[in-house]
Amino acid sequence: MNERKPAFGTNICIAIFYLVPAGAARAGVPAPLQVVEVLPGLTLGGIYATRYGGDDPMSEFGIFSAYANHGDKNGYYVSEIFSDAGTARGCCRDATFKWYVDERRLSLDVAVEGSPYAGIGVRPLVRDVPVKTGFPIICVKEGNVVFLQNRYISKASIAATDVKFPEGSPLSGSLRGLKFLSTYWDVSNIVRREREFIHKRATAINASDVYGSTFGTHHKE
Repeated sequence: MNERKPAFGTNICIAIFYLVPAGAARAGVPAPLQVVEVLPGLTLGGIYATRYGGDDPMSEFGIFSAYANHGDKNGYYVSEIFSDAGTARGCCRDATFKWYVDERRLSLDVAVEGSPYAGIGVRPLVRDVPVKTGFPIICVKEGNVVFLQNRYISKASIAATDVKFPEGSPLSGSLRGLKFLSTYWDVSNIVRREREFIHKRATAINASDVYGSTFGTHHKE
């Protein structure tokens, strides 16, 4: 009898999506971005967390407050991205990550400057749906707008999730909306795309200065 593989590998991305009021989201989305309504009066917000394993492991965490547009690019607007890679700059800040994994559940605690920031619990429901998926991100820093979309040839899974923002966390009270989809997938098979400017000011040297070394850019081809 073939044993079923573990629910969670060493390379994983978790994405939890909320339907949030577009009017409230617009207050936190800077120009020149425009909030995209996926349903009348609603946009997509949420959180993601990623763990890259191997010889040089790294973790990431981010909050996306809205699905946004600039020019011909749509993506999830992320105001801050957190990483333990030690290369924080641009939109990326340093954080510490504690992952706990067993056969039935994964949990993650994120701390920033030594204080609890966010906690996520994940329990698989429907596993290993073959998909080609992508997760487009837009980051804005000092008027510069950078877009990145890696693509994953993978098997996505649907999950039940718990999201907690500890008392005192800057995120406490955020994501006031309807959670409608929680998913995770393997990130070891990535078709990488270069970060690209979609709006650039003269103060920007390159896209990495805006975006930071995050979301699949840590590992080289």
